[in-house]
Amino acid sequence: MIAVIACGVLGALIERIAFRPLSDQHHITLAMVTVGLSFALKGAARIPFGQDIYTFPPLFKDTPPIIVGTAVISPQSLVTIGVAVLLAAAMFVFFRSTTMGKQMRATQQNLMGARLVGINTGRIFSATWALACVAGGAAGVLAAPVSLLYPDMGANFLLKGFAAAVLGGFESVPGAIVGGLLIGVIEMLFGGYVSTAFQHLSAFVIIIIVLFIRPQGLFGRKAVHRV
Repeated sequence: MIAVIACGVLGALIERIAFRPLSDQHHITLAMVTVGLSFALKGAARIPFGQDIYTFPPLFKDTPPIIVGTAVISPQSLVTIGVAVLLAAAMFVFFRSTTMGKQMRATQQNLMGARLVGINTGRIFSATWALACVAGGAAGVLAAPVSLLYPDMGANFLLKGFAAAVLGGFESVPGAIVGGLLIGVIEMLFGGYVSTAFQHLSAFVIIIIVLFIRPQGLFGRKAVHRV
């Protein structure tokens, strides 16, 4: 819980210091700043911890795995699935039903329009970053017992998350959820029927195929431009 809260506070600080002055810049500029900041944070993490890989205890250390037919499911995996479902449901309700969630959606769709109707976009930016980092912190705590702890542990998850967003549609929360599930299934099938050596390449393959066939994703909508 402390790590999750700390991530939320860190996210709000990063937005205020590094991204608030660039809020009116092009998305490419913001993306490049994000990439540079990620390298800086990884480098900062290596100062106290170095390149060593650390273990992280699971929530249910001494609980035996659950066997369902030929499948062996660890309690940690069940907890991860349960928390992911709860977070996804909470996010869906938050964006659909709360004032803050609706303001976040409005700011994402039209920044200038949101400012004109009186939305405090600075507060929305900080809240969005804090919320995203809280979700990322929760994901890190749940994934650490499986992936182990090291500065670059999030790179693989980032790739799969990006592939899930591309597959489902960047503007659709249900699409991202479905995309994530499909990415996991496809990855397992790829590893089982093709080769485990190329298992992680499946995310790249999915991104390329979807961008060629349906760039807006499975649940995305084509952009409409009025002339």
